[in-house]
Amino acid sequence: YEHIRGRGYAYDARLEHAAYWGQLSLSLYESSSPSEAMDIMHHVVRNIEEHLTEHNIATAKSALTYAKYERLSTPAGVLVRDMTRYLLRLRLDDDETDREQLRQVSREDLLRVYHQYFTKFFEPSGRITVVSTNPTKQVEIQEKFSTATVRLSLAERTIDELLLHPAPSALIE
Repeated sequence: YEHIRGRGYAYDARLEHAAYWGQLSLSLYESSSPSEAMDIMHHVVRNIEEHLTEHNIATAKSALTYAKYERLSTPAGVLVRDMTRYLLRLRLDDDETDREQLRQVSREDLLRVYHQYFTKFFEPSGRITVVSTNPTKQVEIQEKFSTATVRLSLAERTIDELLLHPAPSALIE
């Protein structure tokens, strides 16, 4: 938050890891400077040890707890949670267990997971970047990415081309 939204590079930034797919996703919303935001997130993730303070870990745990219960604020959210737990054969009343497990996550746990799952995303051959933007800002955004720390090899694609021949619109070198 403080590195991207706090500096005005994007209204929202989310870094999500999908272990099953082996995918790490950075999503930026209402971004005034996507190349700067991506550079900052890349720097933060690459130097995670300096950012894993007790304060930041507690803040992240609070954000996860809020997000979980915010999703349960609607009947649809409760239904999705219960159906997922039923299909995965999990207990339906495990909210306290979830909270306790989250409380027990330590800095060492986070570093172990980081080294096991996240460091592979620093290899250029294992990354793609897809930028979706208003066509009127395309040239401006391409120019900003040309000076980004994380280098991109740009390949412009229209929506029609992507629908007919799916492929990434930009590959990180």
